[in-house]
Amino acid sequence: MGLVAFSLLVGFSSCTELSDELSMTCKVDGADFEASAVVSTLKDDVLIVTGTKGVDEQCQIILYDCTATGTYEINLNFTEKHIGGFTKGTDTNTDVYVSSGGLGTGSIVISELSETNVEGTFQFTAKNTEGAEVSVTEGAFKSTLQ
Repeated sequence: MGLVAFSLLVGFSSCTELSDELSMTCKVDGADFEASAVVSTLKDDVLIVTGTKGVDEQCQIILYDCTATGTYEINLNFTEKHIGGFTKGTDTNTDVYVSSGGLGTGSIVISELSETNVEGTFQFTAKNTEGAEVSVTEGAFKSTLQ
């Protein structure tokens, strides 16, 4: 969980400012989240898409073995290792919610995947270390790959 938390908190310095080609939006427990910066990488078939809102909110998806468009499931049975995450706060007051390790469910749909671009939708539930849960719904992203 420490690696996931670290991964969720990294990326602020390398974020790409939003343009017409970049976006990430969703609802977190019903509240609108619209990223002010999005960064995406695909290396060794691991796709990471991170959207940052201000200095204290971040939504991230991580897909392993991502080689094609399609639906990637997040489940409680430990059979899939894909991750949805959300962080809020700064420094020691940061809440990190993850769906990995059987902590949540959801799905990520990749509708476009090329050497330069990625686009899709997502929804998931995730928990923090105390067991509090967030629901991330109506998620969509469009990004260039770095």
